[in-house]
Amino acid sequence: MKEKIEATNAFKTLEPLAQRMVSKRANRIQIEDNIIQARNLGLEQWKTQTALCNKWQTIVEQVIKSENDTTL
Repeated sequence: MKEKIEATNAFKTLEPLAQRMVSKRANRIQIEDNIIQARNLGLEQWKTQTALCNKWQTIVEQVIKSENDTTL
């Protein structure tokens, strides 16, 4: 999952400090948990319910969309 997160354009455009924050285990687990929630709820429903910061929401969205693109 770490590789999927770091492969997103949203991650790549973050400043180096923000990239290190995302890469920290506790923060990465929070993002991964939100990816699982978005998979289960559906991306649009998840967006209405999440309290995740906007930059991390974009990472979740891009991971979900990339997974959907590869399954089509």
